[in-house]
Amino acid sequence: MIPNVPLPDGPVLLDGGMGQELLARVGGEVGALWSAQVLIDRPDLVRDVHEDFIRAGADIITTNTYTAIRTKLDEAGPGFLFEDLNRRAGKLVNEARDNEAGNKNVDRRLAAAVLRQLPAGPGAGIRGH
Repeated sequence: MIPNVPLPDGPVLLDGGMGQELLARVGGEVGALWSAQVLIDRPDLVRDVHEDFIRAGADIITTNTYTAIRTKLDEAGPGFLFEDLNRRAGKLVNEARDNEAGNKNVDRRLAAAVLRQLPAGPGAGIRGH
């Protein structure tokens, strides 16, 4: 069940570009899996970036799941990690929110997933496809 969390009055700030920030902090290429590779190798770094976005004032923190989708993982090989990586991404974003709760008012911060690709085709439930 998704909780009904009221949004702040006024502008709502979304976190920054997680993938690009991870690339900058890793200091190089991470291969075809991009941000999912960092989720595999350096989950602590993912949490650190979430915490930095919260400290910068983001109201909505998105999970690091942009490339942790089944098709991308299957193409690169570790498709079997799909569920684990998505659970890990959710855990890390919530840990970051909880870690920062003592530093500022984060009780209304939202953790949200970003779905890069949706299934399309007959029976997929998407109109126009």
